[in-house]
Amino acid sequence: MAHFLREFTGLDPLTVDQTDMSERSRPELEDSLRRKARELGLIGDDAVVLLEQMDDGSDEPIRHYYVDLMVFGLATRYANGRPTWMGMGGRRQAVDFDTPECAERTCMV
Repeated sequence: MAHFLREFTGLDPLTVDQTDMSERSRPELEDSLRRKARELGLIGDDAVVLLEQMDDGSDEPIRHYYVDLMVFGLATRYANGRPTWMGMGGRRQAVDFDTPECAERTCMV
């Protein structure tokens, strides 16, 4: 999409990939760069963008594909069987409630 935006407008948009370096169901299904970042302790409770130090001393985002920034998503942690990221930093709270009618039929809540 950024390619077409650049082609039609002449603007060079900042492109961010938040999918390729995200967590998968099993570590062996993750990109090798993400696995290495986890092994080095760089993947934790916050999303990160890794930088590479260039020969001239400046820092550049690691460009693994054809985007400007690659976001390495956080590692999922669980509390009471729920991913902690679902709490949105305390903005959402889990609420327990009874749904006895759902024991006998399928329900949407």
